[in-house]
Amino acid sequence: MSRTLPVRAALAVAALAAASLGACASDDDCRGIACGAALPPVTVVVRGVSDAVVTVARPDGVAVQIACSAGDPDTYCDANTAEGSQPGTYVVHAEAIGYEPADREVVVDATPPGGCCNPGYLGQTVTLDLEPSP
Repeated sequence: MSRTLPVRAALAVAALAAASLGACASDDDCRGIACGAALPPVTVVVRGVSDAVVTVARPDGVAVQIACSAGDPDTYCDANTAEGSQPGTYVVHAEAIGYEPADREVVVDATPPGGCCNPGYLGQTVTLDLEPSP
């Protein structure tokens, strides 16, 4: 399977969700609409490493290890922590045995209020490449 397929799928879902945020003009228009789980504020792809451990420092300063699934050869992670999902700056830290750790700041922008199923932010996807340890 192509390594870019899951990333493209995640970006397509994010674009679709962003397009539907303004679909309702008022809260009354949203009655009866079942909203699924909000997209994570940060999705992380660690390329070429199937066993990466990823930690994210949320905008509120709390660092959490996030759920990841091993791919072949990549690791896919969603920083979806319900109580801490919000716009702001997230710091992603990834590490794996035999590789140098990597850090990346990710800015998650707020979305305007309103619209059905609006989580209040526009999720971001970040891809990290870990360098082998010397």
